[in-house]
Formats: sequence, C-alpha cells, structure tokens
Amino acid sequence: MNILSSVVGGIGLFLLGMTLMTDGLKAMAGESLKRWMSRLTGGTFSSIASGALITALVQSSSAATLMTIGFVSAGILSLTQAIGLIIGANIGSTSTGWMVSLLGLKINISILAMPMIGLGVFMKLFSGGRYTSQGLTVAGFGLIFVGIDLMQAGMKGLADAFDLIGLQGDALGIRILLVFIGIAMTVVMQSSSAAVAVTLTALYTQTIDLSQAAALVIGQNVGTTVTAALASLGAALTAKRAALAHILFNLVTGIVAFLLLPLFILSVRTMASAFGFSDEVSLAAFHTLFNLVGLIIFAPMLKGFARLIMRVMPDRGDNYLKDLDPTVAAVVPVALEAARRTVLQLTAETYRVIYTEIQTSSHRHGLKIRLEKVEEAIRKVRQFLATLQNDPKQQETYESHVAILQSLDHLSRLIRVTKEGFLLEGLTEKPKVACLVTSAHSALLEAEKELAFSRVGGHVGKLEQLSTSIAEVRRTQRREALKEMAQGREDVEEGLRYIDFLLWIDRLVFHAWRTLHHVSVGKEAPKSSHEDLRKR
Repeated sequence: MNILSSVVGGIGLFLLGMTLMTDGLKAMAGESLKRWMSRLTGGTFSSIASGALITALVQSSSAATLMTIGFVSAGILSLTQAIGLIIGANIGSTSTGWMVSLLGLKINISILAMPMIGLGVFMKLFSGGRYTSQGLTVAGFGLIFVGIDLMQAGMKGLADAFDLIGLQGDALGIRILLVFIGIAMTVVMQSSSAAVAVTLTALYTQTIDLSQAAALVIGQNVGTTVTAALASLGAALTAKRAALAHILFNLVTGIVAFLLLPLFILSVRTMASAFGFSDEVSLAAFHTLFNLVGLIIFAPMLKGFARLIMRVMPDRGDNYLKDLDPTVAAVVPVALEAARRTVLQLTAETYRVIYTEIQTSSHRHGLKIRLEKVEEAIRKVRQFLATLQNDPKQQETYESHVAILQSLDHLSRLIRVTKEGFLLEGLTEKPKVACLVTSAHSALLEAEKELAFSRVGGHVGKLEQLSTSIAEVRRTQRREALKEMAQGREDVEEGLRYIDFLLWIDRLVFHAWRTLHHVSVGKEAPKSSHEDLRKR
C-alpha cells in the first residue's frame, strides 16, 4: 500500500507541477506568444519548427494545439500551417522525457526542489501580483521533481509487488498489450508527459526493461488522440479538423513505430553504446526519433493531407459561430482574435441587410429573420467572452477585450436602428433624402465587400467622414424643417417624418462606423462631434 501511495502521490505532484509551470509560462508569454507564433509560422517547415519550439517552452502540447485552433479560426493560419504546428507540438512534447531523463533521474535536484517551491509561493503571495506568473513557474518546476522523487521511491518496490515476467519478451501479443496499457495510462492521467515520466521512472528503477518501456511510450503517444477526440466532441468545425489531423498523425506514427520497434530499439542501443547513454536517455531518444519519422512521412504531403481532412469534414452552410470553439477560451489572446473575426462577419451580414433594405424596401420579413439570427449570434459571442479570464494588467489583451464588447454594443444598437427604419417609407423621392440614402448605401456596400474577407481596409475612415457629414446635415436640416413647418410651407406630418428620417440615418451610420472602429483598432477612440447620439 505504501508503494502504491508513493507512486500515485508522485504522479499527482508531477501533474500539479506541470499544470502550475505551464500556466505560469503561458501567463508570462501572454500577448507576445501570440505575436511571436504568428510571425514564426510561415511555410511547412517553419510551422513545424514553431510548434516544436513553443511546446518545448510552455511544456504543453495542449496549449500549443489550442492556440493553433484559435489561429485557424482567426484566419491567421491556414489548415496546412495548423497541421504543421500540431506535428511540431508532438515533437516538442518529447522534451519532457529529455528533461526527466537528464535531470530528474540522474541529478539529485530534489535537494533544490523544496526551496524552489518555497520561493515560488513567496513570489506569488508577497509580490503584489507582479511576479505571480514567475512564482507559479518556479513552484511548478520544483513540484515536478518532488513528484519524480516520490515515484522513484515507490517504483523501487513495485517490481517485487507485481510479477512482470509475463510481460517480457518480443511476442506480438505482449507488445500489443503494452501499447494498450500505455494508451490507458495517458487517458487516466490526462497527460502524456506524466505517463512518460512514470515509464522513465519505472525503467530507471529496473521495474521494466527498455523494450517494454518503448512499447508503453508508443501507446502513450497514441493515447493523446483519445483526449483530442473527446475535446473535439461538440466543438466547432475548426477544432474537429485539428483534432482529426492530430489523431491521424499520431495513429500513423504509432503504427510505424510499432511495426519497426526492433529496428528502433537496435538504433537507440547502438547510439547508447557509442555515446554512453543510459536506458532512460535511450528511451527519450526513441520517443523523439519515431516522432521525427512521422514528420518525414507527413511533411512532403502536408497540403494533400489538409485537403483530405477538409473533404472528410467540409463546411456546411453559413455558421457565424464556427470560430468560437470553447476550447480556445483557455488561451485568451487567441480567443479574442476568434471573437473579433466573428464580430466582423456579423457586421458584414448586418451591412448587407441595411443596404438591401435601403435599396429595395422589400422582403422585410426575410430581412427581419436575418437580423434576429445576428442578434442571437451576438448573445452567444457575449457569452463566449464572459468565459475568458482576462487580466487587466495584460494591457493590450485587456483593451482588445473591451473593444470587442464595445463593438458588440454598437452592433446591437445598429440592428435596433435598422428595424426602426422599416417604418420609414415614401421618403426616398425627396432629393435630399435620396442623396443621403445613396451615400449610406455606397459606403456600406464597399465596407461589406471587404468584411466578407475579414478585412477592414480604409472603410473605418470613410464611414467616420460620412457619419460626421450626416450629423451636420441632421443639425441644419432639422432646424430648417421646423422653420418651414412653423411658416406653413411644409406639412407638419411630412416634416416630422423627415426629421425622424434624419435622426434615423444619423444614428444608423454612426453605429455602423463605431461598430467597425472598435473591432478594427482594438481601443477607444476620441469622442466624436456627435457623441450625444451614443446614448440613443
């Protein structure tokens, strides 16, 4: 019982340490990690290298995969580049095995682990929030090695407690059983890094041999696909495609590694003899080696692989919320980019309804249904944004979050104003009205064409100029209309309807401009000359 409790406790501390260290590293990277990742990711090999490097730095292939899904949703990455990042993340995840085999097992780092945990906790509690991320990282790093130390103590007695002789040998059935045990370990622990660390510890304490450990690692590598599959259930199309790419890559790589296992073992044993490697380092080398073989298989046909996935999972009609995968919410900068892209699509659809209404004044029932769909999507976007854990100290990310909420507020107001316009008929024959209607129609039509490709261009400035000029027309023409009514030169009913139209089109263009402004620049702008209309 003491043996089992030591192993279980060690695994728990290792997982806790990995979680804390990953959270700390992601928080320290913040917005800069998003910018860095988008810059590094270009062609096939640069995307693979980026995925490997980022995963090695943050020690979480899940974090890298989530960011990848978000970047595809945000239009920053193509599916081909995303697959490259996922392949790279698999290779980068093998860095944990190297860290454990070179440091955790060979160097008595546990002597430093407890002071590191204490230092990390003090940094978090007594720095006033300034070094919280650094404290989590340091404490997590210390916990990892305390967990390894506990696992080692438990593993030393595990060979005596359990008879593993029956699982030794090169029989096909034994290898298959070990692979499935490896899959089960990853599924239960929800971390391939923790499963590999347990295997390395068991190998170090001679509870298992190198061949057994290699079969377990193959299973652990494949086991991450179960987590990916479960995470994609009910997720957006982008997440399902990324998960399918992950599953296929790991499955094919695992099958190749299993079929060539004797050759791989011979290769790493040869390297171990030449360079004096231990079995634990040989296992880490094996883990990296067979993932590199998977890379060699997939890299030349990456574009074709992406096309295959898109054929298996094609787009099915318009879905405004397809980019808002709940799993992306874990990486705030990427989640905000996906939300921004969604708001651009909703704005484009609203513009289409407005200029169709302005141009034809017909099919209003269908237009109202389209606006109701946009309103429902706006509610879903707000719910998605409410799930994000944003830190005001991350200034750029925080301002982007606020700007998207402001944009949604103006978009909701724009829809309400649009619905009010359904009541204004019979005014377009007036020359002054026709001129304003034509200007608004042209501006919205041009902006919508760019928004269809998630681009903004120079249309924010054009809409601002149009809004300013219409506001001036509204002020002067309203006074003129009241004077004409007072002098009996204008029918009172018609005059009031004309004033209602001036107020309507002023608010319409104002909110159209402000919606696009906030979602494009990501921050508050100076107050406009007709800021009083903001409350309407």
